[in-house]
Amino acid sequence: MANESFEWFDLEDADSGDAGLDWLVESVGFLGDQDKKAIRKIFAGARCLIVEHHYIDKDYRNVYSGYYSKKFSDYSGRAIRIHIFDVIVLRNVFYLSSDEFNNELGRLSKEFAVKECADTSPGYRGNVVLRPTEYSRLGRCLLDPRKLALASPGAHQVQGVLAPYRAYIMGQKLEVMAFPHQSQDAEAHVCAETAMWSLFRYLSQRYPNYREIYPFDVALLNKDKSLGRTVPSRGLVMTQIAAMFAEYGLEAEYFDLQFAKDQPCPPSDLWCGIQKLPDPQPNQDMIDMLVRYLQIYVDSGLPPIIGLPGHAVVAFGYVCDSKLLVDRGGLMIPSTDFLRGFVVNDDNCLPYQILLRDKIEGQLYKHTFQGIDAFVAPLPAKVFLSALNAEMLTNRMMASFFEESDVAGSGVRYVRRMFCTSSKNYKQLRSRDQDRFSRFLISQPLSHFLWVTEFVPLDMWGDREMKPVVSMEIVLDATAGFYDQSPFLWMRSQQRFWYNPSRMHGWSENRIKMIKSEVGETKWPLLLTQFRDNKRLI
Repeated sequence: MANESFEWFDLEDADSGDAGLDWLVESVGFLGDQDKKAIRKIFAGARCLIVEHHYIDKDYRNVYSGYYSKKFSDYSGRAIRIHIFDVIVLRNVFYLSSDEFNNELGRLSKEFAVKECADTSPGYRGNVVLRPTEYSRLGRCLLDPRKLALASPGAHQVQGVLAPYRAYIMGQKLEVMAFPHQSQDAEAHVCAETAMWSLFRYLSQRYPNYREIYPFDVALLNKDKSLGRTVPSRGLVMTQIAAMFAEYGLEAEYFDLQFAKDQPCPPSDLWCGIQKLPDPQPNQDMIDMLVRYLQIYVDSGLPPIIGLPGHAVVAFGYVCDSKLLVDRGGLMIPSTDFLRGFVVNDDNCLPYQILLRDKIEGQLYKHTFQGIDAFVAPLPAKVFLSALNAEMLTNRMMASFFEESDVAGSGVRYVRRMFCTSSKNYKQLRSRDQDRFSRFLISQPLSHFLWVTEFVPLDMWGDREMKPVVSMEIVLDATAGFYDQSPFLWMRSQQRFWYNPSRMHGWSENRIKMIKSEVGETKWPLLLTQFRDNKRLI
């Protein structure tokens, strides 16, 4: 091992593709076959590695202090961090000033013609921690997924949420957009605790009102000892995960196959509702409902924990197709019918796996939608209206206010997309539009959180070159209850615009105002495209 804390390795000068891995094994010690396989893929295409010896990793240190330091076997309290570059960065570059350092990274990125991604340092792929544990050494991974091949064959685009992270080498700051990942150590934390750590670590990095929490402390959130001791972990059931969300300070929504089975089926002739699948296989209707709500929470920036057979993963993105993968008929098409798969972090695999709708040839990840049996979604404390109730109320609002002849009579089919967002975020994005209704809305008092449902003509949805527009929109007060009278804030079609001044301004009388507008005047841009500019998409 080198006497200095940092050690450089130039992969372009290596004699073989595994030279970087061989050198790493020689430098850091034992690596199991599973770790070698993962690291080999992480290094693929990289040009330079910087190994940071004697690294004090706060996540591993927390587990070491709470668990490994109490064992008879001698475990080191220090880890190793590997920084991965797509360019060749020499040591003397780190002796430059901060501005010169960043300029040099930009120059190297252009010289090597590597992909540059917003808010990630040029030429930098991210970093990986190797901890001195026996089952798996792959600790916290912060890798930019935009520099990795994520899309499955035929995929149209990948969408998801990331957060900014920083690392320092010899005083120089490096930035990376990532969703945190690590492998389980099979003792202090297994799949469920690791998935929760990944979710909580993302939330604490993205939003200041959520506290940073470390792996061993996540395990201690489990107060239910009815199935045995907390550590070493024996695994968790989904209801325990929901309870641990509450211990962290989150509200939780729990969905499983039985819950989906118990939901009443919508009338088949209801023009504004989602139709059932044609000729579904056993459990397929229930899985379809779970997938629909999973996408709603992912679109809302609230990554859920998905239950698979004997396993748990965190979902924070999805892969879309340009054409319908399911055609259930009806006028209203859920956006999940374009969904090819969810982007997940699985502690038994590399980060950024694709949980596909169906198994395809060449796809290494073994799980598909058919394995989904439950999920737990996080909710801010002020969101009292669940996605299920928001969807039911949206259908009720459409049936009550929109004339069937205006929508059903036109023969146009619409893609329906629902998500929850803050009024602050909504106003910030809507302020870019210049129509009079946008200007009116951004000046109104709104509830802290909103449930937004957008309706886009089907012929526009599949072709992003057309810059799809929203023909109809319904926005609900997410702090409302299911039985509140007039829980909506506003609704609009191409012909009419309704708003609810009683709810906006706190009037005791129930008043709803309607404004007629000319066709086409209120065709707003799809917020999906604006969220891309707001760094919500992978």
